[in-house]
Amino acid sequence: MAATASIPPGRVTTYSALANHLEVVPRHVAFVLARLSPKEASKLPWHRVVAQGGALRSGSEAGLRRQRNRLAQEGIRVINDHVPDFSRHFFEWPTRPDRPGIAARRKYSDPKTPPLFPTALKYGYPE
Repeated sequence: MAATASIPPGRVTTYSALANHLEVVPRHVAFVLARLSPKEASKLPWHRVVAQGGALRSGSEAGLRRQRNRLAQEGIRVINDHVPDFSRHFFEWPTRPDRPGIAARRKYSDPKTPPLFPTALKYGYPE
C-alpha cells in the first residue's frame, strides 16, 4: 500500500510496474488493491494503478466510475476506460544499479533498515 501511495498525483503506473518494484507478481498487486477496505480506499491512490497500456480494470461498473472520476480530478483523461496519453503519464520507480531491470528496494528482513516508504507508518505498518 505504501508503494501505491508513492505514485505522484497526475501519474499512473501498471500492476506490472508496481509488482516489479516490489518483486512480486502483478496478480498479487491486483489482489491487494481489490480488497482494500473503504477507509484504505479513501486514503490510498489505488486509482493510479492501471493495466498494461493504460487500460482501466475493475470488478464493477461502480469501481470503474470511481477510478475514472478520481483520474479526471488529477487531470488524466480517460476515453473508453483507457488512458489515451498513457506514456506521458506513466510512472516507474528507479531501477537498481546492481540489477538493471529490477526496481530498487531495501531488505525488509533487517530490523535496522528504515521502512522502504515512510508513508507505510501512516497505514499502520511497523518500522
